[in-house]
Amino acid sequence: MMAEHEHKTLMLASDLHRFLLERPQLELQVHSVFETSINLMTDEELLTMAADKRELMPMGFIVDTAELDHYGLQAGDIVIYGQKIFQLPRGIRISLEGAEIRKVSLSETFESESSIDQASLQIIRRKLLESEGGGISDLAALLPETDVIDSPLNIYSKYIKEDLFAFLDALRKKDYVFAADLTERLLGFGPGLTPSGDDFLTGIILFLYYKEADNEFFQKIVTLARQRTTVLSYHMINNAASGKAYESYLSLIRALAGQGQESLETLADRVLRYGASSGSDFLLGVYCAALILYENENTNVAIKKLTVEN
Repeated sequence: MMAEHEHKTLMLASDLHRFLLERPQLELQVHSVFETSINLMTDEELLTMAADKRELMPMGFIVDTAELDHYGLQAGDIVIYGQKIFQLPRGIRISLEGAEIRKVSLSETFESESSIDQASLQIIRRKLLESEGGGISDLAALLPETDVIDSPLNIYSKYIKEDLFAFLDALRKKDYVFAADLTERLLGFGPGLTPSGDDFLTGIILFLYYKEADNEFFQKIVTLARQRTTVLSYHMINNAASGKAYESYLSLIRALAGQGQESLETLADRVLRYGASSGSDFLLGVYCAALILYENENTNVAIKKLTVEN
C-alpha cells in the first residue's frame, strides 16, 4: 500500500521518459501553478505535471489526482527528482514506477497523396466562426481565399489582421525567409498565458511539420520565440517544431490531413475547449496552413492535367 502522501504517475510522455533516463537526478523549480497543472523548470526544459482529467502533453506526466491544489506548491518551490520519484515539499512523493509511456508525436509524416479535403476545411471554418474564443479566430471570416463574411472583429483581430494576412501570403508563395521575419509581429501578441499569436503559429508549424516541413523556417521562429514571448509559449512552439503537441492536437492534424476525417468535428470541439482562446487560435493556425496547402495541391493537379492535355 502506498504512503498517505505518495501518488502514482498514470502516464508519462515519451520525450520526458527519455529526458529523465539521461538525467537520473534533477533539481527543478516550480515555474507556475494552476488548478490542474504545475510547470517545473530545469536549466534547459519545462516539465508539466497534470491532473488525471487532463490529456498528456509534451514533457508531461499525468498524476492520479483530480486537482493539484492540495500539493500546496508555489512558484519558486524546489522539487527533487531521483530514483523514479519526484519529491515535493511537505513530504509529498510522486512515483513514476509502472507509468504508461505514451508518444506525444505522430509516428508518420503524411505522404503527398494523403490530400486535404475541402469538406474538412469547411467543417473547421464553421467551427471557428461559431466559437467565441476571444482571441483572433474570428479572422477566419475574412480570409481572402474563402467566401468572405462581413463580420465584426474584436480589438485583437483588428490590430493584427494586416500582419497576419501578410504572413499567410508569404507562406502561400513559399517565401519562408520573409514569413519568418513577419513572425516577429505575431509572437507574444494577444491575450492568454500563451498569447494568441503564439497559439496561431503553433497550429501553422505543427500542420506544416507533418505535411510540408521546412526545418530552417521552424527553427528561426523558435529562436525568435525565445526572445519575444513567454516561457510557456516558447516551449510550446519549440515542441511543435519537433512535431510534438497535446494528443487531441495531433489527432486533429491526422484527421485534417486526410486520415480519419469522420472524427474531425469531435476533435475540433475538443481543441476549442483549450483555455480561453488557446484552442481556437491554434485551430485558426491549423486551418490557415491546411487551406494554403489545399490550394497548392489543387493548383499542382491543374498544372499536371494541363501539361498532359497539351
